[in-house]
Parts: sequence; C-alpha cells; structure tokens
Amino acid sequence: MIAAAGPARKELLGKPVGQELDALLASRALHRASDKPVGVPEGSELCALSVAAPILCEGDVVGGVLFAGGARVCGETEEKLALAAAHFLGRQMEG
Repeated sequence: MIAAAGPARKELLGKPVGQELDALLASRALHRASDKPVGVPEGSELCALSVAAPILCEGDVVGGVLFAGGARVCGETEEKLALAAAHFLGRQMEG
C-alpha cells in the first residue's frame, strides 16, 4: 500500500496487498464485495475489500483503487467513483 485514508491508515501503509488482491486486479475487472470477500492486507481482519478497480497504464495493470472498510457494502456510486479514479490515474501515468 502506498496511500491510504481513514482510521486504519497507519496500519495499512507500507504493507503488501497479497496474491489474492493481485489476482483480482490482474483480471482487469471491477471487483465488488459481493463477488468474494477479500481482506486488505491479505489475510487481515483489519479491513474488508468493498470495491477494487484496476489502474491500467499502456495496457498493463500498475495498481488499483480500493475501497475497504468494515461490513459496509458500496453501491453503484462508489463503484463508478473507483473506476473514474483508476481511469484518471492510469491516464496520468501514461504521461
């Protein structure tokens, strides 16, 4: 994790995301909490992943925009926000 916000920020920064989240992002599709529960970081009970959108730069997955928190399930608004943020960051990295 290179950036985080919220009450668990200090516990998340600098921790690896894990193989399960890497595989989700590599699928290049939006992940919803209803699809499959994933802990962030991997195996952690600290935060449950609600939404994950891959950041694509020149056709490669270079990261992801994640919404994680307690048991709250994100709606369509949060999903679109994650996709928009991922698209924006991917465009910025293309330079």
